[in-house]
Amino acid sequence: MTKYQNGEQDRRISELESKIDTVFKHIAKTNEEMGSVKNDVAWLKRFFFIIASASIGGLIVSLLNLIIK
Repeated sequence: MTKYQNGEQDRRISELESKIDTVFKHIAKTNEEMGSVKNDVAWLKRFFFIIASASIGGLIVSLLNLIIK
């Protein structure tokens, strides 16, 4: 690496490289955490489907009860 006057440019480049490395580490960690969030939402979707099915089933039974009476 060429030394420039008082090494300021080298220092700034090194500082930028370390900050970019830190950002990439945070991005990698965020990607891992997003994977677990997707897994956590799966049970919520199943629970919603069960509740929605029960509600629709109850509505159909109520409507049939009204029609029959």
